[in-house]
Amino acid sequence: MKIAILDSGVRKGHPAFESKAVEGFSLKVTETGEIQKGYDFEDTIGHGTAVYYLIKCLIPIADIVNIKIYFDQAEIHQSDFEYILEFIYNNFQFDIINISMGIVNCCSTMKMQAICDKFYQRNTIIVSAFDNEGAVSFPAALDHVVGVDGSESLLDIKDYIIKQNSIVNIVGKSKYQKVAWTFPDYNIVKGNSFTCCYVTAIISNLLQNNGSKRLQELLFSGKSIHHTTEKLPFKIINAAAFPFNKEIHALAGNEGLLSFNMVAYYSAAESGQVGRRISSVLGYTANQRTIQDVSQIDWESFDTLIIGHLNQLETLTRHDYSRKLINLACEHHKNIYSFDTIEVSKELHKNNIYIAKAAKEQIVKSEKKLFQTNIPIICVCGTNSRQGKYSLQLYFRKRLNEIGYKVGQLGTEPSAILFGMDEMFHCGYNQQINLSIEEIYLLINQMLWNITNNNPEIILTGCQSGVLPYSYSNIKYFPTIHRICLEAMQPDVVVLCINPFDDIEYVRRTVYAIEGVTRARVIGCVCYPKDYSEDWKGNFSKTVRISKEKEEMIKNSYKKKLGLNVYMLDVPQELDDLLISCLEYMS
Repeated sequence: MKIAILDSGVRKGHPAFESKAVEGFSLKVTETGEIQKGYDFEDTIGHGTAVYYLIKCLIPIADIVNIKIYFDQAEIHQSDFEYILEFIYNNFQFDIINISMGIVNCCSTMKMQAICDKFYQRNTIIVSAFDNEGAVSFPAALDHVVGVDGSESLLDIKDYIIKQNSIVNIVGKSKYQKVAWTFPDYNIVKGNSFTCCYVTAIISNLLQNNGSKRLQELLFSGKSIHHTTEKLPFKIINAAAFPFNKEIHALAGNEGLLSFNMVAYYSAAESGQVGRRISSVLGYTANQRTIQDVSQIDWESFDTLIIGHLNQLETLTRHDYSRKLINLACEHHKNIYSFDTIEVSKELHKNNIYIAKAAKEQIVKSEKKLFQTNIPIICVCGTNSRQGKYSLQLYFRKRLNEIGYKVGQLGTEPSAILFGMDEMFHCGYNQQINLSIEEIYLLINQMLWNITNNNPEIILTGCQSGVLPYSYSNIKYFPTIHRICLEAMQPDVVVLCINPFDDIEYVRRTVYAIEGVTRARVIGCVCYPKDYSEDWKGNFSKTVRISKEKEEMIKNSYKKKLGLNVYMLDVPQELDDLLISCLEYMS
């Protein structure tokens, strides 16, 4: 049995090895990207000595080659590790490769996976330890790699559990044990690195008794780290939307970000919108389309009907638009993209309908481990709803694409897939989240990992509603789901949307909360430019654009009291300045 150990080398003169020949060499990636092979593999860290000691004790007759890849510290850059794996594949042949380490903060692992696949096809078994802190680490989590985790609940050090349909393949006993070291001669250690040595011995035994093919079937059945991304079951060429409410406004105001044509926007006569131009309704777009009456819908002009949230309209008009439109769409053989959960008749084929929702089926069995990305994440948060948070995300998406960045995006609105975003976790108005708190963390984390694996240069995301309640008088005011989503996203930079009427002390507490539950820095605030007109109607009166005097007062107050710059949502140049500040901070 020929085994390679990729680690920090071996202390060859250790008393435990004096009577045995220790074989090995070092591999290092130079600044020019070349692999430098050396014959000095002396261990200065201790970790490699301990791993070799355990494997040699457990498999004394194995032919072991120590390959030193760590030098001053037990860390290695992801690209260097991939180069070294490729070099080993091209120049050496091993039955087992023991990698008692894991890279936690990764960009795309597609290259690493491709190399591990080649070892798998050659019948070389890679055994790798998961991160001791419980994170997803690589290469342990990859397909066709034996990922090793430790548990204290097992009785004996040689006990193990083979996992099915999980990113963890084998769980071994975790316990303190005495091992050979650099200085002092022996050390007491514990962790997945050393559990991994016992699993390598187990794999060696299984390999001899079962053969590589049978062992691969036993270990890798159902293993996958790939979360199932929601995809549209149909292609949209021409689309119409109904009703013309807040969520549809995003489509009308950002048609340039859609990959299909919007041919019509419909509304009910009772809404007072029919016959008006979109630009006059929204105010921030030059879209000159006229909003049409849904009772006169032209079914021949589009292939997909986008149905927004209907409950408020149906309550107002007492019409069952949902059922009627679905039946008509069925009769005209149209696709439906629905923001709400709707009942589907048997006549409507499943491949003709898409309902925006988060499902348990999308969650990978990761044993509660979380992926860590090294791609910078910008998150747009707010103090409450209806502040233009989604519009701001779409503006950032547009500008970053124009600059030339490869953008990944996780949307929390039901229209996210329509805009071509990579992932969607619908947690906005009228959401249907039938997930536990733990499942929300896992699903959002896995969505961000899927985006990372597409190799973007930056990731955009955002939260719904606020982070803290305005009032503590009733549980309905607590934005619990949205705070959980923010924690799960763990952004690097947060842009906070505010209202002109927000109490600055409330905003201060919101900033503290955001920076407390994440690793992010709040880089600036974006002010929604409209306030309620000051008359006897109070908050029920129409909104008006705040005055320049009030705008300057808000900016000065936030700069003085919070040290934060305020940017106006309706001033593109200011939003560009904010985006540049985000990029400079992340650089």
